Amino acid sequence: TGHSVFVCDENTYLASSKPLAKEIVGNKITKAVEELLKRKKTLVVNRSEGGAPIEILSGDRFNFANQLFMPVTAAGDEVIGAIILADKSKDNPITSSDVSLATLTAEFIAAHF
Repeated sequence: TGHSVFVCDENTYLASSKPLAKEIVGNKITKAVEELLKRKKTLVVNRSEGGAPIEILSGDRFNFANQLFMPVTAAGDEVIGAIILADKSKDNPITSSDVSLATLTAEFIAAHF
């Protein structure tokens, strides 16, 4: 997709695509991400469409322009984490293909819990 990808559970970032892995993995999710998980909410934010990006890390310094938050739901409706796509370039918005790929990934992860 060309976007950075992050995987979190309900507390912490577990995995990240490079080059941000060292800065992301092991850090706690923010209250904003926690709230999305509690509400089981998928969220697409494209700054070029007027969207306001969500803070991914406390004191977020990444300045992402586009984000996708896809909850990972297991055992019926228990949210166990999320797949997050993010991009700094306003010229690389989140698309329906990105949403489909994140949905498939979330379903794959959920099937193994």
